Amino acid sequence: MVIIIAKNERINNNLTGLALRLYLSLFEVEEGIAFYYKHYREESKEVALFILIEVLFSRECKDEIVNEIEKAIKLGIEPRESLINLLNNIKKTGELPDNMF
Repeated sequence: MVIIIAKNERINNNLTGLALRLYLSLFEVEEGIAFYYKHYREESKEVALFILIEVLFSRECKDEIVNEIEKAIKLGIEPRESLINLLNNIKKTGELPDNMF
């Protein structure tokens, strides 16, 4: 039973990630982020944030990266060090770095 639930959750999350990318490709960024948060299943809110930021970074959504990390911090989510460094780098330079790490 646990294996079936885990598999279904993985499929759900893969489809949710795909839908997010489709929204982003249509320049419907806010709708895509809302869809992601509504449908992505992860016990750790920080892990869900990290995965979202990875996708936003791949699509060069700089402003949304800043917004989502800052929003998460206000909600009490403690982003990992690489996300904090990314946030600080964007604020300092006004640009996305070459990579997230």
